[in-house]
Amino acid sequence: MRDSLDLLLDGPGEAAVRAEWDALSAAGVPSSGDRTGGHHGPHVTVAERDRVAEDLEARLDELAVRLPLTLRLGPPLVLGGPGRRVLARAVVATPALLDLHAAAAAVLGPGGPPHGEVGAWTPHVTLSGRLGDDDVAGALGALGEAYAVRAVRLRRWMPASGTVRDLPRR
Repeated sequence: MRDSLDLLLDGPGEAAVRAEWDALSAAGVPSSGDRTGGHHGPHVTVAERDRVAEDLEARLDELAVRLPLTLRLGPPLVLGGPGRRVLARAVVATPALLDLHAAAAAVLGPGGPPHGEVGAWTPHVTLSGRLGDDDVAGALGALGEAYAVRAVRLRRWMPASGTVRDLPRR
């Protein structure tokens, strides 16, 4: 797994996404809420890299001054291919969000996945990471209307070591 730079939501925003996770589970559909890892929660991945040099930490800290951001969670997206699909809420790409993404890419340099490149990024909040083809209709039927949330924190997630670091570092 790659290291990531993630936007985290305020309490009401996190609760709204978790309510959708619960609605999916109640509909008998796999949900991101089924994951019980200590660091798992609603987030928007801004950038991913196989490796992030330690000397970039101070520059990553500077990105946090762009927060808070109001994010509009729009229509559901179904990503992936037959047999394994990902259900997500699209995050409307505002100029402020796109600027944050471009700034993160500039700090981190090349090396991210093609879908995370500037100009190709699809900001989203994952609702289910493992839908089967037969789950898609039920999943879409369990979701409500679009809504707004606030991104209030930035974190660096390093899955190889299980480390999470809030930015700016304190």
